[in-house]
Amino acid sequence: MLTPATSRYLAEVSRVTATEMQYMRKTAGYIWTDYKTRRETAKEVNITPVLHKIQEYRRNRLQHTNRMTGSRIPITTGRRNQVIQLRRLLGL
Repeated sequence: MLTPATSRYLAEVSRVTATEMQYMRKTAGYIWTDYKTRRETAKEVNITPVLHKIQEYRRNRLQHTNRMTGSRIPITTGRRNQVIQLRRLLGL
């Protein structure tokens, strides 16, 4: 459930998707003129897109907090650095 709130968010999603596509094409041995769709290339290379992993993480986290009792729900004081979260998710 990606709900973009700002144009900056859309630009970040676009950049991540483009970089990921470049990696998948290189891994599969294609060039941009081969006209393979992202889904075809991802299926052939057997890679789960990063945005899907982020969505899955958010969904699991939401389900986890919904299962908690009211006294255990974590308090968020602000936004964390998105780059650090992405690196941690990818294991970099």
